[in-house]
Amino acid sequence: ADVLFGDVNPSGRLPVSFPRSLDDLPPYEDYSMTNRTYRYMEAEPLFPFGFGLAYTRYQYHSVTLTADRDKAIVEVENTGDRDGVEIIQVYARAIGSEFPAPKQALVGFQRIALAPGEKKAVEVALNPHAFTLIDAEGKRREHTGNWEIIAGGACPIPRSEQLGAPAPVMCRVEFPPR
Repeated sequence: ADVLFGDVNPSGRLPVSFPRSLDDLPPYEDYSMTNRTYRYMEAEPLFPFGFGLAYTRYQYHSVTLTADRDKAIVEVENTGDRDGVEIIQVYARAIGSEFPAPKQALVGFQRIALAPGEKKAVEVALNPHAFTLIDAEGKRREHTGNWEIIAGGACPIPRSEQLGAPAPVMCRVEFPPR
């Protein structure tokens, strides 16, 4: 009741994507990852992974990586008029991989409290496997080359913004660093 009446500002996020139709999902007997999870789904979901609503607004200004590539530094601001808790989500996307690569993969997240008008640069620890992919034999391999690092408040797809999530920010990096 406190959330419905606006006494508490919600900050929960969806742990799965909700498809628009069961026809968007592959047959149950198909064990490939094609069209499964936010990482491989081709169809636009009704509600995407990581999406959530709040009674305030956030704006993402930038994302960069630390020199050793184990943390993302994300600058985010509460542009609304209420205190809020934002869940910063950092995703990685391999560019030009020789292995099948997900469209995006969550590699880190951080929950932060922001007062109205407050802006913070937040360090988000990245998963140690952030710059790896799974090859055809099922082995984890480093993807050497270009990566996109995307930070935002939901899965970085157009549907998230259509529903009201803040626009994500992105940077490109080369791994391993030179």
